[in-house]
Amino acid sequence: MALIEPRYPAGKRGRPPVGIERKLGIRFLQRWYGLADEALEDTIYDSQAMRSSAGIAMGAQSVPDATTVLKFRHLLDALI
Repeated sequence: MALIEPRYPAGKRGRPPVGIERKLGIRFLQRWYGLADEALEDTIYDSQAMRSSAGIAMGAQSVPDATTVLKFRHLLDALI
């Protein structure tokens, strides 16, 4: 978390950013199930188990789109 926070968007413009913990959980799901960014987005919409694992309650939190997942993945890759 301490490595990611300095490079994570502050949310001063546009939509508020998705929490780092939620994005990390989504990234873990993506790696564990070998899903592409678009497939991950679709799977989270379709699967209650995936939404629960990612900490997303439909209606309360939005599912991050494939581009958001891609940008976060690139951020993590840059840190390694």
